[in-house]
Amino acid sequence: LGDHLQGGIYGEMPATMLDEETKDVPKTNCRSERDFAVLDRLLREKPNCTMIAMEGVILFKQNKTGDWLKTKTDEEKKEIFKACIKLGREQRQVCHSRKLLIAQHRE
Repeated sequence: LGDHLQGGIYGEMPATMLDEETKDVPKTNCRSERDFAVLDRLLREKPNCTMIAMEGVILFKQNKTGDWLKTKTDEEKKEIFKACIKLGREQRQVCHSRKLLIAQHRE
């Protein structure tokens, strides 16, 4: 917070320069709030769901993956699902390794 007060690195920045630097920043945090609301709902509805599965559900909705899949042929869908199964296994292994590493650091 101190960076934004008078004397801070942004406190003396001209408004036009600040406008330019922040032009791509969202004006609200609605998207983040919505994401956390979806996560909160998933945690209540599916308490035994893994984090990687919850992330998949959230991203599927955010990225409109269902709509994208509707544009694919059955053969393309088959290839996509085959690749997803393979990548899913790899991601679960990475997630498991990270959990073990975190547990080790906590000890």
